[in-house]
Amino acid sequence: MYANRSQLPMYDYYRAEEPPRTSRLALAVVVPLVSAFLFGLIEIGSAFFTQYIVRSAAIEGVRYAIAESTAKPDTEQVIDYVRRYMSEGGLAAGDASVVVTGAGGSKGDKLIVDVAYPASLLVMTLLVDWTPAVEMAVADTGEPAPAQRKGRIILHGKAVGVFE
Repeated sequence: MYANRSQLPMYDYYRAEEPPRTSRLALAVVVPLVSAFLFGLIEIGSAFFTQYIVRSAAIEGVRYAIAESTAKPDTEQVIDYVRRYMSEGGLAAGDASVVVTGAGGSKGDKLIVDVAYPASLLVMTLLVDWTPAVEMAVADTGEPAPAQRKGRIILHGKAVGVFE
């Protein structure tokens, strides 16, 4: 009928063809998978960052307790230092459980700083309801704390040092 595209009427020339149904199906399958993958990457990145801060806080607590040459800090001072370090790192330090063993020791004594932090999942908790509820024991009282809400994980950081 028409020899080339320039002879088509204007409404036929600009009319877009409808995509085949297979591409719609592929889009319906791929978009949720890619978005779940991206949200998973965000969750994992957040968990690694939080774990890094928790572990670094334990290491800094040991450094603080050992490096003080004049008066060795007691347990409460080390706990305050660790919580301050965590809050400077952007974490809610009041949620952390910090256990210090051997603070104020003498030469050759071992010092242990153990930090447990209940971290929340950012995105996946909003999307799915399969994340487990985790109970955390409060180290100060020794009694189990009430069950945390779903989507919380406990991250631990532990550091050991020896007084010189």
